[in-house]
Amino acid sequence: MLLTLPALASKIPAVLEFGNCGEHHFRLALAMSRVGMFSDAALSKLRSPQIKGSGLIQLIDSVWMREIGPLFDFKVISAKASLLIPSNTGNFIGPMGEPQCAIVFNADYPNVYQVGAVMDALETQNTGLGCTALSVIDFTISQFGIAFTPSGALEMASHLYWQGDDEETTVLQQYEEEEVSIDDLVTREKIFHGIPEWAYDCKARASLKLPAEDFARIAGEMSGTAFGPFLAHIVRINNLLENPACWPDVPEDFPCTEPMVVLRWRGEDDNLLAVFDDYFEYESQGEQAPYTGSIIFQLTEHDLSNALMRVRHTAKTLRALDDALFALDTLNECPRIPLPGPTGSPANL
Repeated sequence: MLLTLPALASKIPAVLEFGNCGEHHFRLALAMSRVGMFSDAALSKLRSPQIKGSGLIQLIDSVWMREIGPLFDFKVISAKASLLIPSNTGNFIGPMGEPQCAIVFNADYPNVYQVGAVMDALETQNTGLGCTALSVIDFTISQFGIAFTPSGALEMASHLYWQGDDEETTVLQQYEEEEVSIDDLVTREKIFHGIPEWAYDCKARASLKLPAEDFARIAGEMSGTAFGPFLAHIVRINNLLENPACWPDVPEDFPCTEPMVVLRWRGEDDNLLAVFDDYFEYESQGEQAPYTGSIIFQLTEHDLSNALMRVRHTAKTLRALDDALFALDTLNECPRIPLPGPTGSPANL
């Protein structure tokens, strides 16, 4: 392996001090060089009679931050991608014993945004328009774990309160049989009071959702309105979602409860945040995966190129989502748009 290192650049010596470097670092550096990620200026830092492994690590880190870091600089969502290089050969070993690395995705503390007024207004403009836009947002967020959105709240409530059902009937029957007070029973009505069913129930959405081509046509017709930028970003997301093979792989064994954004229906007067808090507390008590998604790849030119294609496609899709949520928040603050208010006041959970 070491004899191939001069291929990084003609004047780089094959004499290195390993330090914290392992086989993963050297194979990754070679692959990065072959796909053109190392510039001559970056490689020149390694041109000395003897180089240290720490210098190679710094080079890999700096190139990653230059090439990939800016792709995850968002205005609204908190998603980020990191390059994970195992320090020993005991981690990320392929089925044939080949060394692997990973690009992993995480989220920082999420921002909270209101979606109800804009979605209601869109639905008033054209039946299915708000429903479809929210469905696209939901689906995109859910690629990184359960979505902290109205539809995600129904999924959480099913798991937390209703033994897997989508409402409380079964639990209510058990309460009555056991003569237990139902005062503390969390009901679907309490959670979603004043929220249209299509906003949180995928079954109710089925008959309202617009085909992608119809949505794009309506978005084009409304391009000159205040809703135009938001709808255009949803169309962008829809187009990017046509290639699901590019998405990161989600953890299989344990969840990672790190929402990149939290979407509530109204302002301070809806009960979705109470469900989100209960779910987060419940999942935090169990074992958590260390990341919301990953792209694991072998340390070859072909596999690295494919991994970079996937991470860039993911970043492009998240960029469209970020732009859509930023436009939505701008609509919330725009006094020129007649946005309908809440249809009712919520009950307390």
